[in-house]
Amino acid sequence: MKRPHRRVHFLFWLIAAPTVIIGAFFSWSLRPQTPYTDLPAALSDNPDITEQR
Repeated sequence: MKRPHRRVHFLFWLIAAPTVIIGAFFSWSLRPQTPYTDLPAALSDNPDITEQR
């Protein structure tokens, strides 16, 4: 019983590991170049929008 179970895990990771690596690389390449914490100039110039209430 142990052998087929190990074989299934091996086959799963043989397929899953490259898929996860490719997916991680693809999602990393789709990230925006500028971080979301940087406000656009139109928003940062307006004090009413940027001040905390």
